[in-house]
Amino acid sequence: MASRSAAGMLLALAGARLGRAAPPLVGAYIPEYRLDGLDLRAAASLGLTDGYVFSLTPTPLGEPDGAGIGARLAVAATTLRAAGARAHVVVGGAGRTSALAGLAAADAPRRAFARRLARYAVAAGFDGVVLDWPAPPAAPHGAAARAAEHTRAAAAHTPLAALVRDVRAALREAAQQAHAQAPAVPARALSVGITLSIADLPQFAAAAAAAAADGSASPSTDGAPRGRASRRTWPSPPALLALGFDADALRLADYVHLMAYDDWRDPEGHASAAGAFSRAEAVLRAGVRPPSLLLGVPFFARRLGARGFGEVRAYAQIATDALAAGQFNEADDHAAETPFVPVRTGADGADRADGADGAQSVRPYAFNGRATVAAKARWAAARGLGGTFGWELGHDLLGLPEASLVAAMAAGARSATGGADEASAAYRAALDGTVRPAPAAGGGRSASRTLSGA
Repeated sequence: MASRSAAGMLLALAGARLGRAAPPLVGAYIPEYRLDGLDLRAAASLGLTDGYVFSLTPTPLGEPDGAGIGARLAVAATTLRAAGARAHVVVGGAGRTSALAGLAAADAPRRAFARRLARYAVAAGFDGVVLDWPAPPAAPHGAAARAAEHTRAAAAHTPLAALVRDVRAALREAAQQAHAQAPAVPARALSVGITLSIADLPQFAAAAAAAAADGSASPSTDGAPRGRASRRTWPSPPALLALGFDADALRLADYVHLMAYDDWRDPEGHASAAGAFSRAEAVLRAGVRPPSLLLGVPFFARRLGARGFGEVRAYAQIATDALAAGQFNEADDHAAETPFVPVRTGADGADRADGADGAQSVRPYAFNGRATVAAKARWAAARGLGGTFGWELGHDLLGLPEASLVAAMAAGARSATGGADEASAAYRAALDGTVRPAPAAGGGRSASRTLSGA
């Protein structure tokens, strides 16, 4: 199975780098603290192609595994690859990136860190590395600031781009060395990914306005439906650099993980299909190649009006509670972008399913059901993106294939025939609130019908 995984990675990388179509990825992040309770083989059987194992904590001295969890992550990689899926190790994220800025700022420590990281990733059997390093704060914009930043970047790559370059080179060298030591083991091409947070995307609009004001913007065609505005002006690479975005890193990475799974600014409530599509289009207009872009989807619900990282519930909990209350039916998982499910609070403050004893007040959550997740995967495949991924696998109902979001994502990706017309139709359906039901998983009946007892 390892050779199949290696062949799949080579095919995916060829598609991303050369612009050729490759099978869309169906991925999910897998936090280390979930590993003991997750059946990764079951996830792969439902259609998971890529697992992003989260995450290493670099130290200021350049050791990639400051928390000492590398062995546990390696076990997950072995399990995923044995099940026919690819495994990627995530570096940083969630407060674990503080050392990266110092390591990446100078050539010697950056390259030493890249070599150590590459040796670990290859020895542990990973197929790729994801650098989860948020964009730096925005700099003042305007023509002069952009010109100065562009000049500086031309002389020396910004740290993230340099880190991507060095990690890629170190991965290639480590893989070649491993093959030389064990010729029976095929040489593998490991990918390098970076993350892009939804919180950063409003700056794209600010850059567009500033660039349009001084004439430095360049028009490009977006993926909006015919009949809607199909030509818009978006920032050029110098404008993005002036705002703190590392345009070189966006172009150099094999994959850009758009973290569109948590968008509390979304007027629909929580990471709607229309919102996700529009944010993906903004990134494509900034110069990211479609096969390199991966669209993030939520495997969790968010209380309406909530901010930050609080007030969330796992999709598995929402679905299980709704099933127990007899509420998981077509109305909970149909055309709406982010279907709402009422959850009441008991006198003790604990959430209870609507109708349970002691329920007092409605506390609605918004979530992406199977239909919305499948629609996102179908649009991403039709638009030519590299695929979709969920945060996070522990929130899915892997034990009930008919209700699984991974299964819905895989079915949606498979249902896409590709092409601009299909992508345009999916975009229009999202805007108009007519997302079609999710393709059936498993026994051929939709999850909503199966769970409602029909």
